[in-house]
Amino acid sequence: MSSPIFIIENTLAHDKKRQAAIHAAVDISATMYNCFFHAYALHLMANGQPFPEDLFIAHETDTSEVKALKSIVRSERDLSLFEDYDQITTGARQDHLAEKVLVLGALFRSWFIHRVKDNPKMKDLLFDGRDTVGITFYHLVESFDAGEDWLREQINASTNHYKANKVYFDTLHLNPISRSSAFSFWEKTGYDNYLRYLNQSWVKVFVHEVEFMLRFNDISYTIYNKMEACVSSESKAGGPHLELAIHAEYDHFYLIPNERTADFLEHYSAQHRRSLSERSDVLSLDGHDKVALAKKSPFLLLAVMLPTADLSGKTPLQVMIERLQELKSEIALRQDKPHPLGFFDAKKTLSKDLNHKTAPSASATAVHPLQPVSNRPPLATMESAVAPHALIPPVGSVMPSSSGRKKKRQRLTEQEKNYAYALYELEQKVLEFKVLSENGKRPKYQDAFNEIGALHKNLVTYWNDYNKSNKNEEAYDLFREQSLAEIARNKRRIEHHRGCGKIVTNLVLGVLGIGIFYFAVCALKWAITKQFFFKPRTDTANITETLVDNIGKLEARPEEPVDRGDEGYRLNT
Repeated sequence: MSSPIFIIENTLAHDKKRQAAIHAAVDISATMYNCFFHAYALHLMANGQPFPEDLFIAHETDTSEVKALKSIVRSERDLSLFEDYDQITTGARQDHLAEKVLVLGALFRSWFIHRVKDNPKMKDLLFDGRDTVGITFYHLVESFDAGEDWLREQINASTNHYKANKVYFDTLHLNPISRSSAFSFWEKTGYDNYLRYLNQSWVKVFVHEVEFMLRFNDISYTIYNKMEACVSSESKAGGPHLELAIHAEYDHFYLIPNERTADFLEHYSAQHRRSLSERSDVLSLDGHDKVALAKKSPFLLLAVMLPTADLSGKTPLQVMIERLQELKSEIALRQDKPHPLGFFDAKKTLSKDLNHKTAPSASATAVHPLQPVSNRPPLATMESAVAPHALIPPVGSVMPSSSGRKKKRQRLTEQEKNYAYALYELEQKVLEFKVLSENGKRPKYQDAFNEIGALHKNLVTYWNDYNKSNKNEEAYDLFREQSLAEIARNKRRIEHHRGCGKIVTNLVLGVLGIGIFYFAVCALKWAITKQFFFKPRTDTANITETLVDNIGKLEARPEEPVDRGDEGYRLNT
């Protein structure tokens, strides 16, 4: 029998090993909210596992966009079109793992949803499995029927049930509701509506939905809370064990490597970092067609990663489909030409354009600021592995940073990541009110657009100034003071606008995101929201409410007029 001391020492050693693994977790592309699906595709490839046989087959729950994608990518062989394009335009085959993962993300979203469609146990649990699900369909029905406005506002940001069945929920007050009538709707219409909604490329999949998809497909997994290094959820089954870390504040997944998969995932990570760097370069150019610039990049699906405001009304998945069609057409046109036009001419053109760029914009980090912009290593040219995806390409080693100065800068970068996400949320709310205002025809939403847009513009100015500084403590203190004062001046005026209270709270937490306090709040929120998503008068609600209320007591110091010029971030209006 083991002694208590041995058990304690063994437990501590296990905890340290787990913390080290979580710390090494690989950041995954969040494009189209597909980070989990990207992670699962990488998990299979890194472990030498085959793709599901029906991955490329059109399913009943597929949208027209997904079906169009599958008409282009009909098999795993079709994923080599990126290397084929390089071969026919440059004479050399470069590896395009990160582009393949973007395509596979859309395919695996379709596959998982198809797999759970006819699962009666999952259907029943999502209807009223309160011991397993945070907010079930029937719990929403009861809450809406009771007229709990606070819950209605939180539902939009907490679950996909409402938006998938919006007409049903918005008309609940017109007819008496019983459990049997709600179940009848769920069985006939509601569940299918939910799955079709979930299969759209712009819909965020929440962690409890990921847990269901994994569990009901008998996939062995563990999901860790990245902030606390503790187990959030797990299920043991056959096959390679999938280990994920979740940033609970943003429902963003990271993939945890092991000895077998580390090199392969580092190869992906290098390409992903480069794509984010090139995306930032493109977004920093004002007055240019961002999509056209993105198509000059050696990252062949860069346009898919652009903000939707730069896509001329198209969805990222539509842009992906068009780009794949362009690549296939170009391959077909050049197959009989021995001297193709130089691909590197386009690359030089992009480099020339980027030499005249303006200051990097906040939106350049807004979509996915969890990846630090300042620490991106250059991506070395790597020969493509001709073997199937199961083979792991070699990568170079990464030297660890040991200087105190770099560690200090990384700490500031952690603050930047949290704030940038909140700033992006504010930008999306501005764009939402712009659409709702119908070009000024609806005064209520036009006022909201003007007020929140002004706040966003000023906060972005302070953010740009901070990014252009040397980012020392003095620069950060100035940024923090200016930003909090701006929030204080506008808080009462804008907080009554629907959905803005949480965003203002996140902005404050992002600015004040220093050390233990911020992560303690996030940890409390995770512990509560994983089960309930939102619960009034909880400790987290009290903490954040008190914090934001106290912001209103700040007094903004007088400021001299500043000529901000044309540089920096501008809202895409």
